Amino acid sequence: MKQELHVTAIEAPPTCWLKKRDCYLLQIATKVCVSYTLDGKEYKVIFKFKPDYKCDGLSVPKIFQWFLPSWDDNNRIYNWAGIIHDALYGNKGFDVFTREQCDSIFRGILRISGISRFKAGCADKALEWFACLHWGDDNLKCSKLVTMEKV
Repeated sequence: MKQELHVTAIEAPPTCWLKKRDCYLLQIATKVCVSYTLDGKEYKVIFKFKPDYKCDGLSVPKIFQWFLPSWDDNNRIYNWAGIIHDALYGNKGFDVFTREQCDSIFRGILRISGISRFKAGCADKALEWFACLHWGDDNLKCSKLVTMEKV
């Protein structure tokens, strides 16, 4: 039976990201807490990002950025959906989450950021079809600049 993971909250302080070419570079260390339920039980994980961590936002192809942007300077929680998803994929879910659960975390953070169920669902489906090829891919060489711990 499939285990249902639902994100219930995200606590992310304001951070300083610098746009460099096609990616964003974290300027200061930061912690982000994600709360979720899995099969009716509540859990929390804390992601710790070191300075110089890079991500490419939500990796939305330019042709679809009218639907979902790669980055939103006015919605930091939206940006964390892509950042955390990249960290999870680059570290193969930190041997805690399956690829599908990582996608559920992404979708849940999008919903918390104010994105509609329809758009978040479309983004999740795109991950299922296309991003699955990037599981374990650390193309920006940043997987060692983030850790995750269960609380």
